Amino acid sequence: MADGVVGSKTWASSIRKKAVSTARAATVNYVELAKMLYLMEDTPIDGDRNNPPIYHLWGYTKITDFAKQELGLEPRKASYMVSIGCALTVELANADPALVERFIDLGWTKVREICRMLKADQLLKWVLQAETSTYTEIQDAVSAYKAEQDNLTLKRLEASGATLLAKDAFGPPKDINIVDMPGSAVVSGASFDAEIPISTNTETKTKVNLPLYPEVPQIEKLNPETFSFYETQHKVVKEALDKAKKISGSDKKSNNLTLICTEFLATNDFSDSSEEQKLKLLAKLEKTLDIKLVAVDKYTFEPVYGIETLKKVAETVVNAGEEVCLTYPQR
Repeated sequence: MADGVVGSKTWASSIRKKAVSTARAATVNYVELAKMLYLMEDTPIDGDRNNPPIYHLWGYTKITDFAKQELGLEPRKASYMVSIGCALTVELANADPALVERFIDLGWTKVREICRMLKADQLLKWVLQAETSTYTEIQDAVSAYKAEQDNLTLKRLEASGATLLAKDAFGPPKDINIVDMPGSAVVSGASFDAEIPISTNTETKTKVNLPLYPEVPQIEKLNPETFSFYETQHKVVKEALDKAKKISGSDKKSNNLTLICTEFLATNDFSDSSEEQKLKLLAKLEKTLDIKLVAVDKYTFEPVYGIETLKKVAETVVNAGEEVCLTYPQR
């Protein structure tokens, strides 16, 4: 990739020039550029780990500063590039080249997301998922994977008797991102790989090992639907979605629309509903409308709901000095 002994000034100058020419090419090879940025980050001056990375030779203290100044890359994108380069160079060093090529062909946005959580033995599963999924679906899957990974890590730490302090051992306790910042959390206690004791009763205990990494989540496919509304209809729909958002706490319209539809089905489908369900609906309507209802059987005209309300009506009329006769109409 670069001329000279790795880490030497000649090598550093060569890879610097290649990175600049690659970044300025009409069609940027993001994979090649990512690998070069990772090498710059990982290679110390003269190959001596006691020395800082080679970009210090050029007057930079951070790889993102070099990338912005000389390659025109924003710091966030440069950081993504370094992580992709690391994944391809280290994690996937011994992976099937054909599978790695399929992974690269997924495109920059999908690859950058998957590289956040990528493990070599899970490459095929991620590729199969990503080849038939949108970027948003992959983004959600990676977030779900990360949450499960954090959960597993905390369980292993708790089970091992370790104490999780903070990124700054002398600072106040704060949330720690264990997965994104490996080695940065201060941990004290037993081995991280300790077995997890599970008590089935007071006399017998079995031990199981929690997996180091969760399974790649299955991506649930989205089914798009398009609606057009008149202005008055749109106002009603928007108001309903806003109310559903307050209940669900979700910003996703699909989640809130599902909540509304679930509520509608639960309160309007009585084809197989029990008498108890019908009575609960009447009670809900009373509460919603702030009124009292009385319901009668459509065949016998006998009260099936609100008999107490009927009694109170009769009592009120009697107290007013009027004559009351409560009889059930005949069919």
